[in-house]
Amino acid sequence: MKRIITTILSVVLATTISAQEGKSLAEIVNELGQGREITKRQYNVGKGYVTNTITFRVGMAEPCIKEECGKEDMAIVDTEGIPLTADAIQKERERVKRICSVLDSLMKISEESHYHETPAKDTIIYSLCIKNAKDSIRKYSLHYAYGPTVYMYPDATEMTTFTFASGDKPFNPCDKHKWSAGHLFYEYQKPMPKDQCTAFDQKTYLESILPVLKQKGIKAWNFKWTLDDRFDDDKDKYFDEFYGRQSYRKSFAGKATGTIFFIPKEEEKMAVNVFNAIDSLTLIHINKYPQQKYEYVFNVVEGVMSRKPSTRPTDLIDEYNDKNKFHLNLTKGEDGYYVAIINSEKAYGIPKDWYKLKSYTNGEKQYIEGAEAEASDKIDQEIMVLDKIMVW
Repeated sequence: MKRIITTILSVVLATTISAQEGKSLAEIVNELGQGREITKRQYNVGKGYVTNTITFRVGMAEPCIKEECGKEDMAIVDTEGIPLTADAIQKERERVKRICSVLDSLMKISEESHYHETPAKDTIIYSLCIKNAKDSIRKYSLHYAYGPTVYMYPDATEMTTFTFASGDKPFNPCDKHKWSAGHLFYEYQKPMPKDQCTAFDQKTYLESILPVLKQKGIKAWNFKWTLDDRFDDDKDKYFDEFYGRQSYRKSFAGKATGTIFFIPKEEEKMAVNVFNAIDSLTLIHINKYPQQKYEYVFNVVEGVMSRKPSTRPTDLIDEYNDKNKFHLNLTKGEDGYYVAIINSEKAYGIPKDWYKLKSYTNGEKQYIEGAEAEASDKIDQEIMVLDKIMVW
């Protein structure tokens, strides 16, 4: 009976908060995050669901000026590096109020909810299991330094959390101006029985995207990165030399092999077309084979192309596995655009100068300078033989 009543109330609430526009809660969350960097993921990790998540951050630091505070901010920016104005600060405060208003409404129809607010309202925490897939509600807790527990619901078909904290600015305290930061997380899941889940079909996926990369003007070379356990006791040095992705049983030791494709910076139109084609084909693959284990990130192309050039690669899709994984990364660098197709074994880290390396062996590097990076129309046998190069 409770589940029936909850369903009825859910319909009523959805109608109310959508302002009769027929919007889903996912669309409402997107609107709440408008103007912020929104991250959307879809994944199947073999636990009985295909999961979609939407997250974004809120927050700002009120600017200090020397005449008023005795100190001046090095840069007047918010948590995403956007210059702050009085109007921007007010809009961010209104955003937090709108988020809380929506979540207050959702609490009335959620199957389980937890809420905490300090008297001074400098800490606000919501944990909502809006709808659960099973009668018995499982949950586990996450603990943050600045406040009480946040609960997560692994069997929820729909859930959300919101954490918000504010106080004196940590790096430039003046007792007049404040700092705040928050994080909204929304998740919805579709059941996918565990016994139907399979490994990611790398061969079929690569057969769909490699023709896009076999264009005149795209260069490519194979690589191999190998690292022993020499950095296991020196994390700072490891992160000086690597873009860290994951460790394996608390060790950074591992191996990665694959192919890097390069498009010169003068060919931006080609790069955009290639990136978008790969993204579209990736979506087609995961929607056609939802039972395969993977993690996919939406809007990667838009994010990569809109940022300043950087050698930090952005993950588009990763295989979900215990120690041997497939990855595809996109990058916009100073000299051009890169697609990296990678197979990793155990730990997975990317050397900081990966984009010009043919090999990395425990600190010894072989660069592509002086070695011809072959055009894609000449590498069919050398690079694109799937069962030899890309599939272990």
